[in-house]
Amino acid sequence: MKNKAKSFDKNKGITLIALVITIVVLLILAGVTIATLTGDNGILTRANEAKEVTEEAGAKEKVQMEVAGSFDEHGNFDMDKLKENLKENLGLQESDIKDNGDGSITVTIDGYEILVDAEGSVSVKKPTPVVTEPPTEKVGKDTIFKDPNSSDKEAYIPKGFKVSEEPTEQKIDTGLVVIAPDGSEFVWVPVDKKTLCVDGVADKEVAEIASGTDYRGVLYDFPGTTSTKIGYSDDGYREPDVVTGSGSSYDNKPTYLEEMNNILGTKFINSGDFKKYMQDEYNEIIGSIKIKGGFYIGRYESSLNAGNIQSKRNVMPTGADNSGTNRWYGLYAKQHEYATVMNSSYQTNIKSAMIYGSMYDAVMNWALYGEDKTDASKVTNPSEPRNSKKATGTLETDKIKNIYDLGNNLYEWTAEANSTDGRVIRGR
Repeated sequence: MKNKAKSFDKNKGITLIALVITIVVLLILAGVTIATLTGDNGILTRANEAKEVTEEAGAKEKVQMEVAGSFDEHGNFDMDKLKENLKENLGLQESDIKDNGDGSITVTIDGYEILVDAEGSVSVKKPTPVVTEPPTEKVGKDTIFKDPNSSDKEAYIPKGFKVSEEPTEQKIDTGLVVIAPDGSEFVWVPVDKKTLCVDGVADKEVAEIASGTDYRGVLYDFPGTTSTKIGYSDDGYREPDVVTGSGSSYDNKPTYLEEMNNILGTKFINSGDFKKYMQDEYNEIIGSIKIKGGFYIGRYESSLNAGNIQSKRNVMPTGADNSGTNRWYGLYAKQHEYATVMNSSYQTNIKSAMIYGSMYDAVMNWALYGEDKTDASKVTNPSEPRNSKKATGTLETDKIKNIYDLGNNLYEWTAEANSTDGRVIRGR
């Protein structure tokens, strides 16, 4: 299931947003140091716990002393006398002494609630524990979602994002949905941190080392219900890389480079600058996956709202012919701009990019071979006409792992290169 797109100007379609979450290395290191001091077994945590126990015992002892002086000459406990002693000797107010209606009282002292029963027994009143769902764990500015359906599955939730409230969208195996502050929706794609295989499926890697510390995408073809790797070729299917035609067109064309510069704030002069940008970006994406064990993909085909990219349901998608995302270069830049707008408007901490072919293929392999296998023929053999524009997310038959519009609606542009004059389109 490959399509070679030679023209960058036609309405060949749309692209999903691949949302890549990054945490600065210094922030990670700072988190380790802070955890040593303040974690569950940290030095400061243990010190605070010891202080808490001491103060609680002191409050209890004060009440016990007054209880001891509240027995009559026959050895019977006198509750009324205790109340007088608490007010006289400890300076408590009437509001600090509460009758519980069963012969006992609750005494509030030094911030603690001490229970005294009708016989004079003293105990510390403990608060009722509160259970919250879903189980999460704070990590820096992000949150780790612990899948209650699978003990070894987790996903990073970026600051400001939230997990969908729909029960069918809260399981990683079937597609965990998160909602951004702007209402855009994304789905978490799990990838093994060590092997870079999607959902831990052997031999279905997302990327591999190209040379040194640079990564390149591992690409696949999908003949029916299986997938086969496509060998890397310098003049065939590949990523990350540029396409320059005869040498002075496409990624070397000044007008296209300027178009991206205007949106991204970059200073691309030639294809060499752009190639380095793409390689650095791809390395960062894979580096993030190796730390977090996955990446996010837009749940719906991209659309525009006041000139800004979004991933929302029941809106018309934007294509390469749209004046707001003119040609592949405009789409590419707009996908990156999404994170800039979010970080500025909502103080999130994300990065976004046009989806690479290897990440699109990761979704397909996840559907075919993951723990919750899905019929990928919805993409390879869609029920509706290919490249037929319609409102996003409106076909339930075109949904894999809670991701819509993979098989119908518009084509998906990717950042994958082919030959000297093509970017690869997917899905249709």
